[in-house]
Amino acid sequence: MRIKTWINEFKLALIKEEVAVLEKLLDVFDLKNFVKQLSGSENFQEELKENLNEIAALLQGASVLISQKKTLQALEIQKFQKAFVYTKA
Repeated sequence: MRIKTWINEFKLALIKEEVAVLEKLLDVFDLKNFVKQLSGSENFQEELKENLNEIAALLQGASVLISQKKTLQALEIQKFQKAFVYTKA
C-alpha cells in the first residue's frame, strides 16, 4: 500500500470513528516499505519528515479516539448495571 493511500484511508477512518478500520490499517502498516517508497524522491528527507509527523499525529488521534470509546463503553456498562439492579429491586 502506498504511504499517501494509507494516510488518507487512516484519516477517513479516524473522521468516521471506525475503530475496526483503524485496526486493519495498523495491521498493514509497514514503515520500512513506506521509507522504501520515498527513497527515490528528490526531497527524501523532507517528505519522510512530513509523512512521519503526519503519521504520528494520526496515531495520537487514534489513541485518543479509542480511549474515548472505551470510556463511553464503560459508562454504558455502568448504566446497564444500575438499571439491572433497579429492576431487580
